[in-house]
Amino acid sequence: MTTPRCPYCGQWFHPKPGIGSRQGTCLSLKCTAAHKKHLDRRWHEANPERTLGRQGKIKEWSAHRGGYHRSWRAKHAAYVERNRKATRERMRIRR
Repeated sequence: MTTPRCPYCGQWFHPKPGIGSRQGTCLSLKCTAAHKKHLDRRWHEANPERTLGRQGKIKEWSAHRGGYHRSWRAKHAAYVERNRKATRERMRIRR
């Protein structure tokens, strides 16, 4: 088996034995993330109906329900606050 070159960083790499010639990138996190982003973009371009189809339905449902989300958040204030704190903490760690 030949050693391929990673299309993102340009380094030569040895594919994992279980993946073999199907492995497209080296195992660095930056390269695998870039490859996943490329594959996701390609899939969304090939399947636009799968990407956009649900958004319109949700928007229409939400408008029809007249403030459903606002009233739910008002009824479940403790959950909303806990979620906000957890999100703040997650974002602080990521930064």
